Amino acid sequence: MPPAQTDEQKLVEHRLIELAGRGAKRLNISRRQFLATTGGMAAAFLAMNSVFGNYFNVEASELFESSSTNEKFPKRQFIFDIHTHHVAAGKQINVPPLLRYRDAGAAWGNKDLLGREHRWEDLYLANYIKEMFLDSDTVMAVITGLPAKTDAENVLPPAEMIETRAEINGLAKSRRISARVEFSTFSRRCPL
Repeated sequence: MPPAQTDEQKLVEHRLIELAGRGAKRLNISRRQFLATTGGMAAAFLAMNSVFGNYFNVEASELFESSSTNEKFPKRQFIFDIHTHHVAAGKQINVPPLLRYRDAGAAWGNKDLLGREHRWEDLYLANYIKEMFLDSDTVMAVITGLPAKTDAENVLPPAEMIETRAEINGLAKSRRISARVEFSTFSRRCPL
């Protein structure tokens, strides 16, 4: 079970709902639709700033003007994906139904996945490298595992995570990827 929300997290949630509600009303869309926009992301940052201090460089104008961020950010951002996965070659584990996650990616806006028949090869290392480092703007990543009782039930056993890290860093001739192994469902982690 996740821990209960802290008082600060409750305040952020309350503030975000308030900002999203006003923004949605002004744009005549649902709150859910508003939160899926760049204005929704700005609202989340503003809500966190209102509780924790000014950690995020965001202005209220960004709720309604996505172009107002253009001057702030460099054209090439540093993207560090801290939670990535692939499946060990040959594995076809259906717990959870891994291939259906690709449908979720399509539903969340990845147009390259729309209408495709997903295959197990889509989840293996070669496609992971292609999609993570060649087809996206990701600069660095952390490969994470999923807890399992045995290596046979694990989509990517720890030893194979280390091999993935070595292979990708070898191809890049730099440290593009790190690995994090989860040994149990109780979140005991060992950074490697």
